[in-house]
Amino acid sequence: MSHFDAIYKVLLVDDDEDDYLITREALAEATYTRFGLDWVNSFAAGQEQIKAGNHDIYLIDLHLGRHDGFELLQYAAEIGCQKPLILLTGQGEREFDLKALSLGAMDFLVKGQFSAALLERSIIYAIRHRQVLNELQTSEAQYRGVLENQAELVCRFDRDLVLTFVNGAFARYFGWPTAQLPGRSLTSLIPEEQFDQFAIHLNQVFARQMPVTFELALPGTSTSRKWQQWTIQPLRDQSQQVHEAQGVAVDISERKSAEIALRNALIREKELGELKSRFVSMTSHEFRTPLTTIMSTASFLEMADDKISTDKRLTRLSKIRQAARDIAELLDEVLVFGKAEANRLEFVPEAINLVSFITEIVED
Repeated sequence: MSHFDAIYKVLLVDDDEDDYLITREALAEATYTRFGLDWVNSFAAGQEQIKAGNHDIYLIDLHLGRHDGFELLQYAAEIGCQKPLILLTGQGEREFDLKALSLGAMDFLVKGQFSAALLERSIIYAIRHRQVLNELQTSEAQYRGVLENQAELVCRFDRDLVLTFVNGAFARYFGWPTAQLPGRSLTSLIPEEQFDQFAIHLNQVFARQMPVTFELALPGTSTSRKWQQWTIQPLRDQSQQVHEAQGVAVDISERKSAEIALRNALIREKELGELKSRFVSMTSHEFRTPLTTIMSTASFLEMADDKISTDKRLTRLSKIRQAARDIAELLDEVLVFGKAEANRLEFVPEAINLVSFITEIVED
């Protein structure tokens, strides 16, 4: 909709009817915009109309009997008025402009010193400015709502590492009420032994103006220690200078525990692999000895045929049987190793005669 099509509803709060007539005439001379002007002549009536919110903009006189325009501006702020307000003053009262702006006025005009064109521009500017502010407030509320519902820890902090914003997840993680963290130093939440590393990354953000991602270990035991993954990005102002940084942290404690468990499993697998290689090498050698005994004894018996006595034959056969038993024992050891590798080896302790056991090992 163009300004030619728009009809903006204006309310004038002024106890002087002459001012109403002057304002009506000025708005009638508007070049690009059409205005509809309403008028109330008391503070109470102004409060009622502002609360109703039926106008696009409010022109408020500074002097309203026992009250003044500042009180009406303050009232509008207290009830959350989302419409623009312009303060009108008499001659020589320009020193009040900063106070008016601080109380939420969009502009400040001196009666008798503004033209119809200036009034038109001031009203259009105030309406547009208020619309932009309302949109920004809505966007900020939506943004904060999204952040509050995020599981990630989100915070903002300035160059002095003073927190300027935290979301609910951040506050809950560190055990603080959300409202008490802004204004608090981020250093109070970072473990002292980790802060040097943290400071190096912050220097990259503020000095080199580059985002950074890193991991941070929080206090705790080796089994209960919490880990976070931080991503910190610089935030620039209108002059493209980094004035703040935004940090997003994710709890990665479960992932780190899984990594540690996997690393330990790989180490154990490597150790088992080395043990297996040594065992296979040793077993190959141990198999060779009884097999040699069996082969040589069998060859002897085959060649000797009936030329050897029964006692010698039995002795040779006994060697074959013993060699076969040795091979069977070696096979049992191979099976035991396989069970150990598959984590199926059961621990079944039993009492032994230590002297006999050592003597048997020495004889073998």
